[in-house]
Amino acid sequence: MEKTALFYGWYPAKEINITSSNEYLMPFAYFMAVLGVLFFSLVRMARFTIRSFKENLAQDNQNDKVDYCNKVFGGWDYALDDENTGHGKKTSIYNDIVANLDHQKYVLTRSEWTTGQKCKTYTIRVVINILILAILGGAGYLIYYVNTWATDYLATEASSGSVVILLVEFLPSLTITFLNVIIPLLFEVLVKAEDYTAEFVIKITLV
Repeated sequence: MEKTALFYGWYPAKEINITSSNEYLMPFAYFMAVLGVLFFSLVRMARFTIRSFKENLAQDNQNDKVDYCNKVFGGWDYALDDENTGHGKKTSIYNDIVANLDHQKYVLTRSEWTTGQKCKTYTIRVVINILILAILGGAGYLIYYVNTWATDYLATEASSGSVVILLVEFLPSLTITFLNVIIPLLFEVLVKAEDYTAEFVIKITLV
């Protein structure tokens, strides 16, 4: 697989001469292409999430008066004949009602915030978002640095042991995997300090 165009090792880590005066930086182009795809995906997911959030918010505002009646009296499926399925349905209805009550409690509490509390909350959110951007920037630089170092090492230490060469070849991939595991955990902790609703926390975490 590493010999195909789907793997980063297939691309030469050098400048390609297009004309006598123009050169194509393949490592930089590959790095920017990956960032471009990730940024495009993030924008698409953000637009979809915002649109869905607005639709749900408008629907909740329209049906707020009869929402609990619908859940309590119209939420049960009378075709269920299995005890485990019925228990799961009751748990789902219960969790839905609890989530709605928590949301209304949050809205009521937020409406009673003082100016100082609002300033404190917004300041925390700004600081956390700056920290998130710094983490993403640091992660991108780390990937670039590891990729550059691995390329230089393979070019100068080709005679090293096969195990070392294998580890260095997969070091960028291992770095990306490590970041994919650690960064979401960090974001999950940071988003709790921003004092959003549980529903919004789930949506922003998924994004």
